[in-house]
This record gives sequence, structure tokens and C-alpha cells, in this order.
Amino acid sequence: MTALFQLFRQPSRLLVTAGYVLLAALLLQPAWATQIADLYSAEVSADQSRQAWQREALLQVVQRIAGQPEVMEHPALQQELQRANTYIKQFEAIRNEQGSALRVMVDQQKLEQFFRQHQLAVWGDRRPQVLVWLVEQTADGRRFISRSDHEVVRQISSLASERGIPLIWPLYDMDDLVNLSETDVWAGFWQQIRQASARYQPDLITAVMLSASTDGETQLQQLYWQLDQQQRVLRFEHSQPEQSKVLHDFVWQLADHLSAHYSVNYLDESVPVQLRIAGVQQWSDWVTLQRLLESFPGVSQVDLVHRTTAHVDTQLQLSISQTDFVQLLGLEPRLTLDSTELTQSVSLIEQQTDVVERLYLQFEPR
Repeated sequence: MTALFQLFRQPSRLLVTAGYVLLAALLLQPAWATQIADLYSAEVSADQSRQAWQREALLQVVQRIAGQPEVMEHPALQQELQRANTYIKQFEAIRNEQGSALRVMVDQQKLEQFFRQHQLAVWGDRRPQVLVWLVEQTADGRRFISRSDHEVVRQISSLASERGIPLIWPLYDMDDLVNLSETDVWAGFWQQIRQASARYQPDLITAVMLSASTDGETQLQQLYWQLDQQQRVLRFEHSQPEQSKVLHDFVWQLADHLSAHYSVNYLDESVPVQLRIAGVQQWSDWVTLQRLLESFPGVSQVDLVHRTTAHVDTQLQLSISQTDFVQLLGLEPRLTLDSTELTQSVSLIEQQTDVVERLYLQFEPR
């Protein structure tokens, strides 16, 4: 499950909303999120006009990085789509399952500047890994959909790739089947689901249930799913005449939910943020840490203020909110909570307004 790594030392400016405080034990778990490669690339059919494939490529990338679904209807975006060619950095001809295609690279700097200019949230490349338990109800009973080549798995994987969601599929081997049954997943027995999921070290867990029903003369495909975020279970359901549509609804709602929590809004001006980071033993560790911090959205400068054998003090110039930065830190496995300094901690699940004079972290060089 996702870790929190924020340490507070009771500064005078600290504002903590009591309802958001979680037990420290919950927050000391490691983060296993991943960085999405090729976030700003798209694959489009070559059998269309230049203007059409440029527009489609830009739309694909915008959909993948947008923090809110409303961005797709934003008037400014509709204008930019008319000049999509200015966002195309390079492209190459390829072949995929559909035939002739183009792999298109969109200008990341220009697109992010557009989002900043219009104060639109951006969902970056550090994203939580989601474990998917999948159960189908048929006339013969309930069963796990365990084959990687199953059409449902293929469709979910393809849709998740479109939105940039890294999925983990269970092995459904003897260990899984001994510890977890189809009924456990269907009934939402989360103690058993969490225990069976622990071996995969996911950031988030979903339990997905598929079934069919009849409404008069119309057969409906139904999908119920639950999302476990740090011991908090959210429940959703969808119903469509076609299975492909109900799977689309599931993945799109999951993506919209995640992007709303993990996207960032850029500030008009950057502000300094102090960090004290343990685990930096050698100069090469500091160089690695500096590059890592500079890779975060909104970090424009990383300065070494003071170094001891126990820790380094650094100052960042940050153009996103401290809360957004903390959210992103929670998705980086090399930076974790330094429990020796823990006095209070804030959940990543809720939107916060906390301001902390200094963040305390533990760095694990690789």
C-alpha cells in the first residue's frame, strides 16, 4: 500500500485537520508505485489525414495527463486542437495489430505550459500500481478470470494503458487460491483480500465482479468494483448492454478517481521548502538524490544547505503546493517516512491544506 513519508516537528505554522490524521503504523508501509514511460507518446492510425492524426495524438496524451475529466471539454483545449501540429515533436511509422500506424511524440514542455497557463491540474508519470482481482458470475457459478489472454483481461489492460494506469494481475497460483476464494472477492471480505494481495505489494487493490442480468428483453452486463485505499473501501457499479462498454466505464472511473487524487496544480510563483533527509552516506548518494528530487513536477531547484554524517538539509524551489508534493513523494519508493521524527502524519487519501516548516525523509539509494 502507498506510504506516507511526511514528518512534522510541531512547527508554529502547522495546520492539521484532525479528521485526516491516521495511525503511524498505517503510514510506515513502503511505496511501490512506478513511473510511466512514454507518457507523452501516442499511437494513431496512419490511414487518416495529417491534421486528423495530429489532433488524435494530442487528445490521447491530454487524456492521459489531465487531472480532471472536464479538461477534455475546456474551450482553450478545443482551440489548441486546431493547431495540434505545433505540439508534435516527432513521429515515426510503425505497424501494430490494426495495421499501419504512427508513433507520435508530443512536446511535454509545451503541453505542460498550456496546462499551467490555464491553471489545469496535471497527472504526472509517478502513478500507483493497482492490483486487480477479477471474478465472473456465470450459470456455472463464480470463477476467477485468471488467463492473461482472456478477452476481459485484454480489454482492461488496453484501456488502462490508454489512461496510463499501471496494473498488477494476480498469478492465481496455489498460494493465491489457498488464501483467497471467488466468494471472498465477490462478498468483499477485505481482510482475506488484503492478506492475499500482500505478496504483490500493490499501492491500491481493486476487487472487480462481472455478471449478466436481464431487464425485460434487454440483457445487461453488470460490473461491481471496490477500491481499497489505505484501509478505506470505496464501492462503484456500472451497467451497460455491451461488455466492452461496461469495462470502459470501470477503467475510466478508476482513472478519473486516481487522477483527481494524484494530479498537481502549478502555482503562480515558486516557494522554498525545507527537507531533512537521512540515508545520504556518500557524495554519489547526494547526486542521485538531487537528480531524483529534480525529476518531480514543480521542483525547479534543489540546493544543499548543510550536510552531516546523519543527514542532509536541502531546500527546494517548489511551484506546486506542499500537499501535492507530499502526494507525489508517497509514490516514490526511494523516499520514505523517517519514523524517528514522527509526531503527526496526514493521509494521502484526502485533500489537505497543511503547511509544514520542514519535511523529514529517509532516502534509500539504489
